[in-house]
Amino acid sequence: MQIEKRLYLISIFVLSLSCDNAVGPEILNADVIKVFNDEVTDILFFESGETGWASSKNGDIAYYANGTWSLQEKLPSPEGYWGGSVKIYSLDFTASDDGWAVGSFKSEETYGIVYRYDGNEWEVATILDANKYAIYSVEALASDDVWFGGFGGALIHYDGSNFTEDPYSGYLSHILDIEFHTPDFGLALDTWGDILFFDGTTWIYETLPINLGCMGGEALSIVTRDDIWAVGCKTGGILQPEPLTSHFDGTRWNSITVTEDHGSFYDVFFNDWDNGWIAASSGVWHFDGKSWSFYSTGSYKPRCVTVTENGDVWIGCEEGYILKVKK
Repeated sequence: MQIEKRLYLISIFVLSLSCDNAVGPEILNADVIKVFNDEVTDILFFESGETGWASSKNGDIAYYANGTWSLQEKLPSPEGYWGGSVKIYSLDFTASDDGWAVGSFKSEETYGIVYRYDGNEWEVATILDANKYAIYSVEALASDDVWFGGFGGALIHYDGSNFTEDPYSGYLSHILDIEFHTPDFGLALDTWGDILFFDGTTWIYETLPINLGCMGGEALSIVTRDDIWAVGCKTGGILQPEPLTSHFDGTRWNSITVTEDHGSFYDVFFNDWDNGWIAASSGVWHFDGKSWSFYSTGSYKPRCVTVTENGDVWIGCEEGYILKVKK
């Protein structure tokens, strides 16, 4: 099924962190595409930027090619389970014919579920025990080297044949993001801002200087081994969420104030040290290597963001909208 694409002019209001350098309203052209009927949870593109994938919280997956998003067939239920509903939280690919999608499957109970794509169709790769309610993140390094993080600190590795729980599984709270720079340098981030670092052999515990503690709003982006970003938010009681950012400079984690306004940070993506984006509750923030600038997305509420090799910025939003902001 092809998705209708509509071209909108989105008013972007840019606010510099320094009031003396504030920039007035700027209007950018952006493609706004209604792809899903629920929140967009992940977007990824292959190196060319001409093909990609997106997922939604209601379990739908869409493929991008020739300038068009196309919904794929509904993901199958696990064999032996009738009915039920699927949620997808994260995608990753090692090649165009080797992809992974992870989330949860709810029938009489709720299970973590993993799907695999072989270039033609998506099939259930494994369904986890009922106490593993969801898998929130997947990082595929090779067809036989894939990591999964999820509910209750679940940390699982696939070696090409078997899915095995790591000895550190359950050590953290819910793991919402796993990112690797190389096979011997990876990070897993949980809901409280605690981190596990992978050195190629084992995971090592670390902690951030701030409590990111916002379920559903933490993410990592690794530029180099000494340039890593983590985002989330601080919540508690009746207080409004406070967006939080932390940066690793190769020696230590440092708290970074991007904004003092209330709100949440949901995702972060850097494709270079001077080109980073944060998906926030009311828009996106862009880092140019020196300072952060805010771009309002109007009524569209960002939840994830990615940048292609050719510099196109894609933003996944609530209610199934995807925005493409051109350079």
